[in-house]
Amino acid sequence: MNGEPAKPLTPSGAVDQRRAAMPLVAHIVDQWRTQFGAAFVDQQMATAQQARREHAQVLAQQGQAAADRWHRANAHRCTFLAQENGRVLGMPSPFGKNL
Repeated sequence: MNGEPAKPLTPSGAVDQRRAAMPLVAHIVDQWRTQFGAAFVDQQMATAQQARREHAQVLAQQGQAAADRWHRANAHRCTFLAQENGRVLGMPSPFGKNL
């Protein structure tokens, strides 16, 4: 705002650790950020991660049947899924159409 160029954001140590744990996913996400814009890609991942947390809470508190209903009702929030090295980021589609 003061005429100086914006400084690039640098990841925190925790982000570096998560990226190192999923290097292929990190590379692909970086490409998507370049292609589609960081704000869009980050929002899709955040939406899916929040859905994942809420699904886990419904499962723990109300059981599998309620969690399955919640998952179908919130399918529109299953916007991102990546798996690498035993780690999962995001939430799968309840309809099994994950690419």
